[in-house]
Amino acid sequence: MFKRPTIELEVYELPKDLKERYWKLFKKHHYLGESLNKAARCWVAYLWGNPVAFNSVLAMPSGSLKNAWREHRLVVLSDYQGMGIGNRMSECVGKILNLEGKRFFSKTANIKLGEYRNKSSLWRGTSKNGKARPDNLGRKKNYNNMVKESLSLRVCYSHEYTGESKAFVFDFDDTLATTNAKVVVIMPNTKTCRGYIKELSPAEFNDYELKNGERFDFSQFRCSERVEDGKPTGLMQLARDVYKENHDVYILTARGSDVSHAIQKFLKLQGVEAKQVICVGDGDEHQSISLCKAKSLTHLKSFYDKLYFYDDNEQNIESAKEVGVKSYLV
Repeated sequence: MFKRPTIELEVYELPKDLKERYWKLFKKHHYLGESLNKAARCWVAYLWGNPVAFNSVLAMPSGSLKNAWREHRLVVLSDYQGMGIGNRMSECVGKILNLEGKRFFSKTANIKLGEYRNKSSLWRGTSKNGKARPDNLGRKKNYNNMVKESLSLRVCYSHEYTGESKAFVFDFDDTLATTNAKVVVIMPNTKTCRGYIKELSPAEFNDYELKNGERFDFSQFRCSERVEDGKPTGLMQLARDVYKENHDVYILTARGSDVSHAIQKFLKLQGVEAKQVICVGDGDEHQSISLCKAKSLTHLKSFYDKLYFYDDNEQNIESAKEVGVKSYLV
């Protein structure tokens, strides 16, 4: 049985002086018309050294949508149709716009293209998806500058490109930030003052094994002031980058939930807004921390195409890998 060959497209954004020259190659193949808005941003796709597809987008001035753009002209030469090039070309442009912090919408009457988007996790149908727009008839020019009744009343597919859904999950202490909070080891029957034995840093705590009669005291980690006075690690830059790319950021920490607000405040000062701060340390059970984190990651994994986890604790990383989460020890 023959396998479908892999196709690699080379996509280039066209400078202003080349837009019309390339459009001449494609305009007669577009099902609506041969006009190209002068304000459009344009891209061309090459396959095996030949230009095979063209795409253009226009800004959508709107009081309710910010940084929104719509697909203007998507064309694939007839000899190369049926290979999925149009889908990939559209998604490539959508990804470019998403990385620029823009939203990308597309409306089409093409059944094959529309049904593909209905099934794809990269696209989300709008409230107008699969509906005719009779309200356009009362306008001089509608969404696509159409004035013909037959075009305005046709049923169209309408989607927003959301891209591959990714989320990044970070441990807090010694992963995204360092603080002066310590884990206190207490021996209740000791002769030392208040049963105090020693203080452990988060890294020392990871490897410490309790001896008979000892217990951990995490009270310093419930102090909001110690969080807010913390210092970001080098990994904070990654958190900033993925947040700016519109990916969801989560904090998964062994701390108690009473410092979640302080962690959010600390992150906002660093240019990151976490979708949620998940605290699994309310029970003060060190033995169950890795399992609690793995359980939380399993839950998050069901909502995303890809999930990434960063932690400074090897046991936490191994537990995350066991539930199928791509994890990094830092």
